[in-house]
Amino acid sequence: MGVLLQSFTLWGLLPWIVLTLYQTLYFVAFGALAGPAMRATSPYTRPLAAAAAYTLLPSFARMAFHLAPFSAGDLALSQHDHPPMIQMCSVCGQLGLTFLMAFVNAALAQGLLGVMPSRLRRPPADIPGWSRAASGVAFVAYALVLCAYFMGAFVLERRMAEQGEKLNVAIVQGAVPGNGGRGQSVEEALSIYTSLNRSVPPDTDLTLWPESAIPGFINLDARLEVAARQGAQHAEGPLIMGALEAVGDKHYNAALLVEKSGRIAERYYKNDLVIFGEWVPLRDKLPLLKNYPLRKHDLSPG
Repeated sequence: MGVLLQSFTLWGLLPWIVLTLYQTLYFVAFGALAGPAMRATSPYTRPLAAAAAYTLLPSFARMAFHLAPFSAGDLALSQHDHPPMIQMCSVCGQLGLTFLMAFVNAALAQGLLGVMPSRLRRPPADIPGWSRAASGVAFVAYALVLCAYFMGAFVLERRMAEQGEKLNVAIVQGAVPGNGGRGQSVEEALSIYTSLNRSVPPDTDLTLWPESAIPGFINLDARLEVAARQGAQHAEGPLIMGALEAVGDKHYNAALLVEKSGRIAERYYKNDLVIFGEWVPLRDKLPLLKNYPLRKHDLSPG
């Protein structure tokens, strides 16, 4: 887990250690929750219970205790290279796809118990009969994955065949260096994105700038408002850009839809914030955090 989160060493060794331990808690909690389920006698309920525990634990932790999300609990992200599988999210959402992936892995793990030494088998049972039942569950799990894949491929093929209105979309991605973990330079970001935006074809229907493209408060800095208006006026269609926005005493990581007139027609505030990158836990109770290159003010969830 520490290797996967090594990018967080940008903010110092202590934040990386704390975040690694925090994300590891997911597996501890999952083991405590799934343990009783995996000791069930029926090979039909064990994988389902384990998959349910794996899927619902992050949502429960977020809703009940307002904890930051566990990145390890989202198996739906593992299918980003498989567009047919992703189509399942339009039916049952991201949690549904995560549940299916967890169910397949739990069914496979259960099937392997038949060849494990007897002291590792849980529960003790007639091994040949239990293994046949476990193999049947694994077969059903993989059959569900194949059905989801081919249904998704069918949906994609139909959508590709539809003759709908086509949009010309331009994606502008600038390489803006950081500042020792304390943020990016507003001036440099403005220069880079203003320059890159000039290469966008005039007949573009929608221009996209990435999240936090301009690392400043657009409603507090006139330069950002001018850059947004100029970016939207360059092409036929509007501009979607990432910036910060201050509302009262709260700061948001915002995605803004800017019309050609410069008016912000729609806005979305990010909900799942990155720990240490966008908010710092126990900031007021741990003065030593001031010794690390962390942001001075936390962002608020949308």
